[in-house]
Amino acid sequence: MKVTIIVLNWNGEKYIISCLQSLRRLAVRPHRIEVIVVDNTSTDHSVGLIKKKFPQLLLIQAGQNLGYAGGNNIGLQYALDQGSDFAWIVNPDVQVHPQSLLALLEAASTHPDGGIFGSKCYFAKGYEFHKDRYTPSQLGQVIWYAGGKIDWANLITQHIGIDEVDIGQYNQTRETDTVTGTSFFIRRQVLEQIGLIDPKYFLYYEETDLCVRASRAGWKLLARLLA
Repeated sequence: MKVTIIVLNWNGEKYIISCLQSLRRLAVRPHRIEVIVVDNTSTDHSVGLIKKKFPQLLLIQAGQNLGYAGGNNIGLQYALDQGSDFAWIVNPDVQVHPQSLLALLEAASTHPDGGIFGSKCYFAKGYEFHKDRYTPSQLGQVIWYAGGKIDWANLITQHIGIDEVDIGQYNQTRETDTVTGTSFFIRRQVLEQIGLIDPKYFLYYEETDLCVRASRAGWKLLARLLA
């Protein structure tokens, strides 16, 4: 089982090192894992930092800013070319739980009809939309994503669980209308069947479009909400 983890960078010097360090701590040694960084022609010091602190990582230069869609497509195509069974897009401002990849692989094994899987995501501590609603001990435990709904009447997406304190109310694997691109785990068979991200979206709703295409092709979308 091979997984390619794709981190797309664009001027991410303030946070991408923390993201890559968290990926280094993933508890998945029996599987073949490769982390790659695709850079959308950053103008800050992030590329130099990545090369210095993670010299073993493959760093692919996009040559121009291709947006979320085009930049991640470089990584997805690389994953396909390398024979990876899954590709996992992780946003550079995210720090992953050590068990997160194990949970996604478990969900994929349990649900062979699942094509795209997402993770429970929290606001970073102190960055909640409504910090005054919570006690100090609740900060860092406020949900940002625990599944998604598509409101077709108004053509918008909504996050399930957003602004709720996590007390285990979403600790399950559940079907969802859409998976956030913040943590986007996809089978190679889905990409082979429906293609890559549509580059015309550039930024925003590109993952929603891919989810809808996968769903219409018969794949289930699942949020694996780690306990």
